Amino acid sequence: MDRPGVAKVSAPRGSCRRCALALAAVVASSLATAAHATEPAVGASPSVSQPAARAQAKSAPGMRLGLDVNIEGGAGSLTSYGELLGLARIRVGMLATIESTNPQESLIFVAVSPVFQLSAISPATVGIETEFTHIGSGFWAQAAALVDVAEVEPGWAASVGWSIFGVQLERHVVHDGSGPHAVTALFGKLRAPLGIAWHAFR
Repeated sequence: MDRPGVAKVSAPRGSCRRCALALAAVVASSLATAAHATEPAVGASPSVSQPAARAQAKSAPGMRLGLDVNIEGGAGSLTSYGELLGLARIRVGMLATIESTNPQESLIFVAVSPVFQLSAISPATVGIETEFTHIGSGFWAQAAALVDVAEVEPGWAASVGWSIFGVQLERHVVHDGSGPHAVTALFGKLRAPLGIAWHAFR
């Protein structure tokens, strides 16, 4: 029973249906937009962005191989004599460049190469030498196993230095009027590490 003085209002059924359809379309469009924004790009890792991946690849450690060329000259004497002796050396072989994961750390070079040496102790000495060089500090060290060709006797040499300056201690077996005996010599030397310079500053 209708109340007096109150008009009965009824909305058209077609208008309500159109409003419901429009609201559903807006909701569906919003959900599709949100899903597209959170979807990872094709070919990219969901957890690692492309800039981060490039940074990781750049910071990866590595080792490169190259040519080692080192020329040295110096002067010294036997530890048991005061006679001045000359020294000339050349080394050609393999050089490894070692890069750290930390870009703040310096390059490290490791050389393993045949070496030829000429001095008053022996007219010809050959061997295998290993060198470690730290570019940042300038420190380097060498160790070599040697053979004196003239007398076919074993020997060794060890060197330490900074930049192009170094000292070398070496031991040989020589033959003279008293028979074969060991001698030790100490040299100061200058060096030109051509291979290391090329790979470090190119």
